[in-house]
Amino acid sequence: MIKYKKFIKLKHTDIQLKSKVIDNYLKKGPLPKDPARVFKQILYDLQVNGDAEKSMRAVADLYKARKDIELRCVDSSWEKLKNKDKDNITPYDAFIFAMSFGTKGRYMRQGPDLDLSGKDKIPCLFRGLGKTFDIHKCIENKIDYYYIDTGYFGNAKHKVYHRMHKNNMQALHLQKVPHPNDFEQDGKNRFYDLVPEGKSEGSYWAAENNRFQKGPIMFAPPSQKVMNFYGYDVEKYIEKIHFELRKYTDDKIIIRKKPGRRERVMGNSLTRQLLKNECRALVTYNSIAAVEALLVGVPVVSLGPNSVSVIAHGSLSDIYGRRLKLPSWKARVGLFIYLANCQFTESEMTSGFAWQKIQELQHYAKPVIPTDFTPIYKRKKFESNEPKDEYEKQYRDWNTVQ
Repeated sequence: MIKYKKFIKLKHTDIQLKSKVIDNYLKKGPLPKDPARVFKQILYDLQVNGDAEKSMRAVADLYKARKDIELRCVDSSWEKLKNKDKDNITPYDAFIFAMSFGTKGRYMRQGPDLDLSGKDKIPCLFRGLGKTFDIHKCIENKIDYYYIDTGYFGNAKHKVYHRMHKNNMQALHLQKVPHPNDFEQDGKNRFYDLVPEGKSEGSYWAAENNRFQKGPIMFAPPSQKVMNFYGYDVEKYIEKIHFELRKYTDDKIIIRKKPGRRERVMGNSLTRQLLKNECRALVTYNSIAAVEALLVGVPVVSLGPNSVSVIAHGSLSDIYGRRLKLPSWKARVGLFIYLANCQFTESEMTSGFAWQKIQELQHYAKPVIPTDFTPIYKRKKFESNEPKDEYEKQYRDWNTVQ
């Protein structure tokens, strides 16, 4: 076999030789060193000297040779790749790509090759709500799926950690929270190292009592992109919740729509606003802002499918009479440690650690959906903050393919 260092230095003109070596990796076993680096080197070579779509199609073709597939790692469509900003030299989703190495996975793109009719039951992996259409197909046709998005902890300045969950966008399968001592020390440290008590901004997770007994209520509604998944209009939802809150409190209500990431990183974080205004409670739908609130000692009312629902309040009526209480230290820390073990770095996905951990903790997870749930492609009206015809086009394409 060709030596690894020499292999890496091969120019893009030697793509056929590289392809043969990688084809051997997919069929028989790993390369001597990091196969992910090899693939990325090929893609970089081709992207700089050739065509992004051509390079990705070459890689996707190589993956078709892989046997005993356990996961379909689904990147954005070929159409989206064609329209990709030419200045962006990464024509693939790094985390989807990483998981194709960390599992017996097949890297593929949205489109005709992705069979979600129910005939192919191999689980799928998606990242982001741009895959809503495909996720709904999986739910309807009882195909297991895994979902990747921004992690719960450790992303204050840069997105280093991404959460991963089976059949849901968050950890919704817990019937009870594990005790902190149920975890080995390495598992505990995945939380403790990222959020040390007393050292992170406003850290208060070891406390037993509410941080503020009086103060305003903060309402953090989801984005329209999130509400598209569940079929609701966010402005109508905000109006409804604000009206309901007024039945139970005369306190000031602060409505915080999610600002852009740059604004949050530059100082307008939810944590800072909670502490600055001395908010006594946070009301939200499925936002991981609920985790941030509990970290700083602010009770949460969770009205949607949320990781904290297992320990948080679930009714707006609990606002009345100041009945909101912070969950116990054991419950909060047990949940935090569990969630920290459901988020991973790119390298942990590439190595296989992420896949091993998810199978260990979430192998039994089933989809948790509202009783009135209707897949996006069966709704009479598509309401989105993205171009309307994007969903309509996927709908037409799916009917054509299937």
